[in-house]
Amino acid sequence: ARLADDLDLVDLPGIRLKDDSVTTRLALGEIQSADAVVLVVRGTHAQVELPLLLDSLMLKDKRTLLVLTFEDKASDELHKLVLHYKDWLGIPVLSVDSRSLTVVKRKQLLEYIDTAKPVRKKA
Repeated sequence: ARLADDLDLVDLPGIRLKDDSVTTRLALGEIQSADAVVLVVRGTHAQVELPLLLDSLMLKDKRTLLVLTFEDKASDELHKLVLHYKDWLGIPVLSVDSRSLTVVKRKQLLEYIDTAKPVRKKA
């Protein structure tokens, strides 16, 4: 999908942890050639899924940002998680309702892609 004049987004299949399927290998291979990586994690399950995902990916020196979905279904704690992950990982973090992405959130996402940076080494 073309997000901007100079930005194409390639939506890859989800990475299934401990899976060696063709789709998982494809997704992992594409990460290596990407200019930036947008990690998308369910906000309702982020505390469990994000650490597992980070352990499975080789993001060394990859510009990265984190998007937490289910903003509409997550508890009030989601805002605290956004701040926590931003501080812990040192990357931009955005929460969204992916079924209803507002113009403001879309603009924020584009800005965050532009300002993405590598995950902090101690994370």
